[in-house]
Amino acid sequence: MNALAPNFIHSLDAAAEVLTFDALRQQGITEVLGQHDSYGCLAADAVTVYGTIRKVWATMFEEDLLQTFVKHVSHELPKNVLLPERPTYGTLNPKKILESPYFFS
Repeated sequence: MNALAPNFIHSLDAAAEVLTFDALRQQGITEVLGQHDSYGCLAADAVTVYGTIRKVWATMFEEDLLQTFVKHVSHELPKNVLLPERPTYGTLNPKKILESPYFFS
């Protein structure tokens, strides 16, 4: 039970990395390095990678991923187990990532 939250977060990092590298590959960029939540690229590709990371993360987090997770986990639990309500969200807009100069380094 203690590993559920960190494993969920790490799965989001991994999904974002795969989606980012797929988007880069579609743009012809194949020389990339990924380690957990750190990406590397050739200097010539930095501007494209910079923008692509932001677009992928902004799009990925538009969906209510926590609610999707709850929906999937609920099917695995015994019928008499009820999950607590998900926390109330703040006002963060994932599209603001597109404007952030320091989102990723």
